[in-house]
Amino acid sequence: MNSKNNMLTLKQRRSVVVALMVLLALALFLLWFFLFRAVSVVLDEDEEFDIPASEVRDVTPASSSIVPVTPDGANARIVATNFVERFGTYSTDVPFMNVTEVREITTPEFYSTLNELRAGAVDSDEFFGMTVRVLSVTPMTGSEETGSVTYEVSAQLEAQVGSRANSNVTYKKGTINVVKRGESWLVSSFEWIL
Repeated sequence: MNSKNNMLTLKQRRSVVVALMVLLALALFLLWFFLFRAVSVVLDEDEEFDIPASEVRDVTPASSSIVPVTPDGANARIVATNFVERFGTYSTDVPFMNVTEVREITTPEFYSTLNELRAGAVDSDEFFGMTVRVLSVTPMTGSEETGSVTYEVSAQLEAQVGSRANSNVTYKKGTINVVKRGESWLVSSFEWIL
């Protein structure tokens, strides 16, 4: 037998290597496609899920696990965002915890005004909760260099009335003024725009 007849030409060897590489790439793609892709579940419209109340977990953080931001080292925008989210978030489970949590980031004068909200509070046996998430903070007047900034804040408000399962989402805007006292930024006023 002649050894020249058994050898592949350079062109044939390249074709074999390219074919092996294509097969390897195809095998890796199929492996990824079948093993690592996200599983999608399509539910029938008629299908209902009843979850027993004993299996529903309350994932609301305990008030002791929430650490409020301190004004030290935070810029005006962070203080404004933190104030709106913490002050706006409220639950009848821990009434007026929202006022207590913003004490360190408000001026004493404004905190006194907020504290007066407790005097006019009406006790209710019905659960009420509000969760506020700031979507944007836009400067309106002032600057950090001048020591006073007024922001327009856009937020998402999720209200829960009667139970945590009964929620309603709305969107609101507000104005907040943040002033520099010493090295700290403090909120001096806040109001929702009607």
